[in-house]
Amino acid sequence: MSEECFFWGDSQVPEELFPKTAVVCLSPNHGGMEISSKGLASRLSQWSEQCIFVVRRGSWLESFADQASLQCIPVTMKHHFSINGIRQIRKAFKDHDIRLVIYAGSSEMRTLRFCINDKIDKFVVRHGTPKSKRKTDLVHQFLWSKVTHHMAISDAMRTNVSRLFPVKNKTVFVNYVSQGEKLRSLPVPKKMSSTDDKLKIVQTARVEYIKGHFDSIDVLEKLRGLGIDAKLSFYGGGRDLPNLKADVKARGLSEHVSFEGQITEPYRFFGRYHVFLYPSYSEGFGNSFAEALSAGMHSFCYDNTSLPEYRYLGFNYVMAPTGSITSLADGIRAAWLNREPQPLSNRDTAKRVFSDEAEMIRLYQALYN
Repeated sequence: MSEECFFWGDSQVPEELFPKTAVVCLSPNHGGMEISSKGLASRLSQWSEQCIFVVRRGSWLESFADQASLQCIPVTMKHHFSINGIRQIRKAFKDHDIRLVIYAGSSEMRTLRFCINDKIDKFVVRHGTPKSKRKTDLVHQFLWSKVTHHMAISDAMRTNVSRLFPVKNKTVFVNYVSQGEKLRSLPVPKKMSSTDDKLKIVQTARVEYIKGHFDSIDVLEKLRGLGIDAKLSFYGGGRDLPNLKADVKARGLSEHVSFEGQITEPYRFFGRYHVFLYPSYSEGFGNSFAEALSAGMHSFCYDNTSLPEYRYLGFNYVMAPTGSITSLADGIRAAWLNREPQPLSNRDTAKRVFSDEAEMIRLYQALYN
């Protein structure tokens, strides 16, 4: 595996960059971490000597792995710590001569800690969700002692990991999530034409208060009060969806808000909208915001956690002080009245930053350079 072939985004990078690898995600859920894990397993299946995908038996990930023809090892585990799980995972690592393990999660570390054999020279934990409680006590130091590298999906996430996890003498690095095939299928967003009389705004995210859906309703109400005929569409489901629908109805905004539901690949509908609004209060990476930027949409967000990082990566978008409904509304209103052109240069930036090649090269350089 020569270093000579590593160039940013070079499509000629050879497929087998990594040694025999295991991607491990033992979550029974179907969310951002699980989706990112299956994407990573898919890419490493093409970019490594061999890649196995270790998942919890009966989970959504097992079903996906079967459909995607990934080399899946389903593990039976009833709890986060499982003697039976340790036996199954150790056997899989030994049978496939695994040299690199990438684990997404943290709860099952009490099991994974006992699965790492002497032939595994890199044990990487991928961090995607900000934590609030420290894990630096003696018990956690023991459980995390086998970890060699911590991979964060943003610089904000790296700071969170460095502050709360036992990372002394361990490498902590950032690797942004690849947009992969999306980059070839993202539609061009709706142009703010002089003939358009209705501003169409969209937000795609799991419906929770922290994601800013209620702030989006505030922005819509503010825009309409400023004389802008605006409509807001939500894609996604979640625990706060009933409260959000009730809030929309209570404000008399039902005819100006649509709920499109939980659908696969909502970014495919970006061509219907002028503006992507994302007033989230906390993001490890912000997958849906990255999709909107990559499409070249007029995008608006708050200036917290990972959201400012896209500016440093070269993307063009508008940030407002966190919690400032007025700033968001004024920014959107100005773009609409001026019929500002879409920031389509973001599409080229996304190809450079979020390609499969770029993600794999960053990972290899962090582990082996």
